[in-house]
Amino acid sequence: MPRRLIIGMLAVAIAAVPSLAQTTTELLQKGIFAQETEGNLDNAIMIYRQIVNSAPSQRDLAAQAQYRLAQSLLQKGDLTNASTEFSKLARDYADYQKLISSLAAQAGRQAPLPGGGVLRAEGGTIGVGGRGTPAGPAPALKAAELLAARQFNGSPVVVRGKIVNVTWVNPSGMILVDPDNGADGYLFLTAPPRQLARQMNPSTFKLGDIVTVTGVLSTSSDKLDRRIAARADTIAGPDGQIVFNRATLTALTLTPEQETTVDFLKAQMDTSKRELENLRTRLQQLRQQYDGYHPQVQATQVSLKAAELRAAEIAQQLAVAAEHSK
Repeated sequence: MPRRLIIGMLAVAIAAVPSLAQTTTELLQKGIFAQETEGNLDNAIMIYRQIVNSAPSQRDLAAQAQYRLAQSLLQKGDLTNASTEFSKLARDYADYQKLISSLAAQAGRQAPLPGGGVLRAEGGTIGVGGRGTPAGPAPALKAAELLAARQFNGSPVVVRGKIVNVTWVNPSGMILVDPDNGADGYLFLTAPPRQLARQMNPSTFKLGDIVTVTGVLSTSSDKLDRRIAARADTIAGPDGQIVFNRATLTALTLTPEQETTVDFLKAQMDTSKRELENLRTRLQQLRQQYDGYHPQVQATQVSLKAAELRAAEIAQQLAVAAEHSK
């Protein structure tokens, strides 16, 4: 088999690598460009829905599209549909905790939460809108600012009780707990959303869950929205397992958006590595085929050269015969 044909076969093999993943990748990149560069949220939403509805086989890309769809709806202000899409993200891609936490941790004015609630950074409620408990006139964002500004050098405290509300806002998240003994409720300071996302996500606790919180009371005895102000150092779930531990918190060096982009690029790198490995395998197969045909090609070339020499010799003899016949 001629070398030119071998090269042609290699080109065909490269072109034959499945293009579905590449097409989905291109669509996702197009959607991100529309969302972040052009600011065309409607176009971005349409593209993300196209990807999600096509049910791509690559789970990383599907999760990214679902995340971006909920994010774009949130940015557009379509909270109902944003909450629905975020619920799908939390339900269908529960193993992508960074995406779930990233979306919840984006401290905009509003952020959807699984289960139909809306996390309000402004408004009269602390925590999950539509399911939360009114916390007086202070908006959640204002309450978070006031709580974060407190000094916590008071007495240690251990509270076992029922979760009334959980809030993920900047400058710090909060958890509202009503003790089992019927005493006054506690408003515990947790941590900024980007730090919380390292240990838990908005769906870790449900309203009504029984938790045990250890912490320190605020230096000031003044209540905040009729609640005792304290700092949570650990939070243990209903099963006694510690879910939040302040001592092991580490500050993030990346924003949630940057973390999401890094995760996407890592997924793309993994995909490219797999495709490259497939190409290497195919190239090895072609080389083996070429090595098998190579002796035949060499033998054919020798025969062809001998035939050319014989033809030249015959042509010379004919020329001599024609000259003698004159």
